[in-house]
Formats: sequence, C-alpha cells, structure tokens
Amino acid sequence: MIGVDDSVDHDRYAHALEQLVDAVVAGDKPAEPPQPEPAVDLMTALEQSVEEARAARHPTKHPSKADRKGT
Repeated sequence: MIGVDDSVDHDRYAHALEQLVDAVVAGDKPAEPPQPEPAVDLMTALEQSVEEARAARHPTKHPSKADRKGT
C-alpha cells in the first residue's frame, strides 16, 4: 500500500491560528489577517470569453455588440 506524504501540505488556517496564539501568549499585538481577493462576476467573465472565442474563430463573421451599433 502506498502512503500519503502530507508533509508538503500545510494548513494555512492552522498556521495562522498558531501564530495568533503565540503572539497573544507573548503579549504582542497579533498581525492583521490577509484580505480576501475580490469576487469575480462569473457571468461577465463567461460572456467575455464567448465573445473572444467567436472573434478568434470568425473575425469578420461575428462583430462585437459595440461594432454592430456603431456602423
């Protein structure tokens, strides 16, 4: 049976919690937690991806919405 080497994996939450506990025990001010990345609008990203794919396949066949309105 092949074992799993979990020494390369680390738990960021557990590590951050250990640092917080160590700082509190030592009487230091704990570090600020990292800020989460902003959310991505999936529908907008999908629409943009579809438009780019269409343009790559048929550059003159499917003009963008802005091109259709402008001419």
